[in-house]
Amino acid sequence: MRTPIFIKKKGKKQFWGFAIVVMKIPQTFSSTAANLKSAGYSYELEKQVSPLNTSYKQVMQKGSLHEPITYSFTTTDNSKWLLKLAPAGGWRYNKWNWFMGYIMLTDFAIAGLMLWVINRRISGRILKREATLDPLTQAYNRQGFDWKLARLSAKKQPETTVIMLDIDDFKSINDVFGHQTGDAVLVQLTKNLKQCFGPNAIIGRNGGDEFVVALPGKMSDNRPAIKSLSVLKQEAESNGEAIPFSVSIGYSEFPGQAKDYEEALKFADAALYEVKIAGKNNFASYKSSLSEKKHHNQLGLGLRALAAGDPTPLLVMQMDTKEAIYVNKSLLELFGCELSSEFYDYYGQSLLNLISPGDQARVKEEFTDFVESAVDEERFRGDCQILTADARTLRVFCDMKYSVNQRYGALVYISFVLN
Repeated sequence: MRTPIFIKKKGKKQFWGFAIVVMKIPQTFSSTAANLKSAGYSYELEKQVSPLNTSYKQVMQKGSLHEPITYSFTTTDNSKWLLKLAPAGGWRYNKWNWFMGYIMLTDFAIAGLMLWVINRRISGRILKREATLDPLTQAYNRQGFDWKLARLSAKKQPETTVIMLDIDDFKSINDVFGHQTGDAVLVQLTKNLKQCFGPNAIIGRNGGDEFVVALPGKMSDNRPAIKSLSVLKQEAESNGEAIPFSVSIGYSEFPGQAKDYEEALKFADAALYEVKIAGKNNFASYKSSLSEKKHHNQLGLGLRALAAGDPTPLLVMQMDTKEAIYVNKSLLELFGCELSSEFYDYYGQSLLNLISPGDQARVKEEFTDFVESAVDEERFRGDCQILTADARTLRVFCDMKYSVNQRYGALVYISFVLN
């Protein structure tokens, strides 16, 4: 018996797969068959071969049938069944035989109803499990995590610490040891999260190597548990070899810092970004000063993952607002800044603030001509002198790429290489 399962994604129903129940029909109807036999009835149970084949196949049979009465029924998986029934010695058409015949038909109908209930319950459990859990780690997926957060919010939990973390250099683990080892690391991290944060923690996997945790209590109360995870010697076993790994962690508090859980997640992500910029393998809480610079998570996970590892200084500018919405560690070092917030203050919503006064007019003209006529993925290369935050003048080669992002509109990626 199989039932199609549909899951809603972005308001539309999408086919997920089938919930399948395999039943041994003779055992399922064994009690009914025994009753029919003791009452002196012969019977035959048939099932339609498939929705595309209208012929029937015999499933159970006892004795020979003469002028049987036939009862048809359909189970929830749209399987069609026929039950044929007659007295073993032939019909004598008395009221008792008719009464017993319909009793037995009712018995089979009840058994069919039991099959339907079993199928529905199993389908429901499979659907709920698959819709809310990550199949690899058995942590909640993002849909399940949001559902648990909504329930927590409905209970008006006084304080909750919201944590975001990811595995340092996870791509390198996959590249060097293979994806099977990467999967082992993800599974081990989930176990470590449960060990450090306890049974009351809501643990979710956003996808890739990023995890989210909702932990009851204030940040100050939960800091020891977060620190214990950060300093924990973490390693996963793969092919008999211990593979060490570390994590970067950012966290915030609701309602102490954020107006809702969604904002708390963004704040935790901003704190995680700062950890990545500073060199990874550490933890940090969200500070209110970061909210003045809403640059940290606007481009999502892909760029943030480069924050500590890209050797080329990189700046991403949003053209509508002229804001610098992404910088990596290499760029901070080039411009003499320790934190991204320091760079954003120095940038001040103008690329020209980074350029030496003698080159500002030329760079402004070249940049304006480029962005006014550029199409998606078009590039421009040139050189200029930059002025760093610590008053150094450096000659650099600039590689600019114009890109249109569905969510953030027109962006310009600017790489700076010392000339």
